[in-house]
Amino acid sequence: MLPKANWASDSSYLEDHPIACLGFDPAISSHFHVLEYLEGPDGCITAVGIYSSKTGLWNLHESGWNHGVGVSYGGPRGVFLNGFMHFVAVRNEIVAVDMEGKRWKIIPMPDSGGHGAPMIDRTQGHLCALNVDPLDIFNLSLWVLEDYNTDNWILKRTVSTLELFGGKKYEFDRGYQVIAVHPECNLIFFHYGLDNTLLAYEMDPKELRVVRNLGHHTCQPVLPYVPLFSVPLAHGH
Repeated sequence: MLPKANWASDSSYLEDHPIACLGFDPAISSHFHVLEYLEGPDGCITAVGIYSSKTGLWNLHESGWNHGVGVSYGGPRGVFLNGFMHFVAVRNEIVAVDMEGKRWKIIPMPDSGGHGAPMIDRTQGHLCALNVDPLDIFNLSLWVLEDYNTDNWILKRTVSTLELFGGKKYEFDRGYQVIAVHPECNLIFFHYGLDNTLLAYEMDPKELRVVRNLGHHTCQPVLPYVPLFSVPLAHGH
């Protein structure tokens, strides 16, 4: 259980339940961070609260982005990489902040042509993005930001969803949803259909496997598993 943030009762912030993201990379440290995004009356983020498991303290930082940043419907999908927490804002741009609240970044997304909300993840040490090909809404494109210090995205793969779903015209983020990209290999997990069928697609051999049917009563969103390291954290490692 995290300690209560002091600003939770501050009348200048509207959110009774601020949107939270977990920042954790076990390859670097067993310590973690939790970020709370606080919104103002216009729906834009006014401040970010950052909790550190190392210090056991919350710190509040006023937004350092150079324009208003709004959280997309359903809350941000946080991607923790290179010491920054990233998420896709309502303008379909990636915004990021470091864990000390000192560095604030805005990274343009690859062009999606306005079809569907893009998604980001991390794979093989790089930030990646998935969106719809602006010339064909039934092609899903995987982009990788190989040089984190630039905004130059590299198109790595294009997947035909018509082939994946046997000719059925499922649209990105409607008929199917991407859950995650495997952090170590070219593997995409997503689910589709009334039974929320969980699929794994390996891009190099172009092999599709059914993992299981999650069932139509499955609560949304479907999220990747985050391991619990309660014993090491309790001992401060």
